[in-house]
Amino acid sequence: MRHRAIGLVLGVLAALAVTAAPASAGTGPAAVANAPGSVSNSTVQAPPLPKDQVRQAAGTLCLNAHLAGIGWQGWTCGTSVQVGTTGQSRQMEALAVTTAGAGGICAQAHVAGLGWLSQVCVADGGTAVVGTTGQSRAVEALGLGSPGSTTCANAHLAGIGWQGTRCAGPGVVALVGTTGQSRAMEALAASLS
Repeated sequence: MRHRAIGLVLGVLAALAVTAAPASAGTGPAAVANAPGSVSNSTVQAPPLPKDQVRQAAGTLCLNAHLAGIGWQGWTCGTSVQVGTTGQSRQMEALAVTTAGAGGICAQAHVAGLGWLSQVCVADGGTAVVGTTGQSRAVEALGLGSPGSTTCANAHLAGIGWQGTRCAGPGVVALVGTTGQSRAMEALAASLS
């Protein structure tokens, strides 16, 4: 019974294309084969990471959220970081993420009215940007994973609050948020280990 359940879960994950593609030095924004949705993230750009934060310790994650009524919030870096707001009813519309010493990062967003956008994978030092700007579309769910590190994420959702931490081992994407409920993600806490 246990093997059957594991097989079912793996089949669902494969169908949703939530396993992370390995990042390599030449990896940039690209769709993963069979990824849900066909909308590209390539036109969304985040501000560059400040030079004083470019060189980070191994296993560092840097996030920058684009929020309704605010725009890009600013980069936050560490082994455990949080972006967005709580108690302000501000939807997260895009997320920029980069790593140092983690083997790269993959991100994928489910956006209101568009569904799952293409997964974006980058090597350490590259910036993956998912979501939209200038369209007032909320990120509703997010997949985040590193091919070289365990990734944990927790989403703060409209009408729910903090969802609970979800972790995925190296090469697998941790999924947070909801689909089909029209619930905006308002904040994200994430860590690498």
